[in-house]
Amino acid sequence: MASQRADVFHRGYALVIYNPNDCAEDTTLRNADGSWAFRNTRFYPAYPGYDWGILAGWAWGASRVADYLEKDPSIDKSKMIITGASRNGKSSMVAAAFDERLMGAPVVTGGGGIGAYRFAGPRKSETLDIMQKKYPNWFSPNLHEFWGQREKLPFDEHWFLALAAPRPFLALEGDTDTISLPEAVKQSILAAQPAYALFGAKDHLGVNYAHHGHAFTAEDWTAMMDFFDKNLRGMKVDRTFDHFPSEKELDEAAASSAAGRKK
Repeated sequence: MASQRADVFHRGYALVIYNPNDCAEDTTLRNADGSWAFRNTRFYPAYPGYDWGILAGWAWGASRVADYLEKDPSIDKSKMIITGASRNGKSSMVAAAFDERLMGAPVVTGGGGIGAYRFAGPRKSETLDIMQKKYPNWFSPNLHEFWGQREKLPFDEHWFLALAAPRPFLALEGDTDTISLPEAVKQSILAAQPAYALFGAKDHLGVNYAHHGHAFTAEDWTAMMDFFDKNLRGMKVDRTFDHFPSEKELDEAAASSAAGRKK
């Protein structure tokens, strides 16, 4: 991690880290009346009429960090990027959708992240039902109404990406990450492209698959900075951000990963 941070600084970026649990306590504990215990902590008591879950609370915290950075003369407030992996990747996606100051770069988001619920299922990916069973505290209670009937969702995960248009947004994935189905990610990207095309910014929506599982690696950092060098700083970058791995490529990646673990 130290070398990755050094590369971030070397390439002209600043790095700010905050603890999302300072904004929303990641707990499934309930009060005696059945309500979520996390709503009694952190900033939630100030918003008693809201039903937002923990992911939205973490995204709210990212916006408060952006409030501070806007006032820091050493920061270019027009080029603020939010990233994070897994659950923090989901909240990064939410923050980028609802805060127009932020560019999104979520990593291995899994269920409830980049991938459309309608296309999640095979390869042990995290479906809507699985997420509602394991992490119901992360989402609005309204999502539970669609347990077992994801096809009736009035909208899907691609709406978060479309809301970010035309700001640069990069989905960072791992080719051996079994909880994030590539087809679900692909369908979200394709469904959000018309929103970017409307602004003449289709290239501002990208995806990158690195060779790893459910992790945030140096490859992701490099891809992220390359993407934003190109789309925020106007620099020449000799790579594209539009490749989705085929089933054959995924199988080969899984076999290679398995072989590496046996050594």
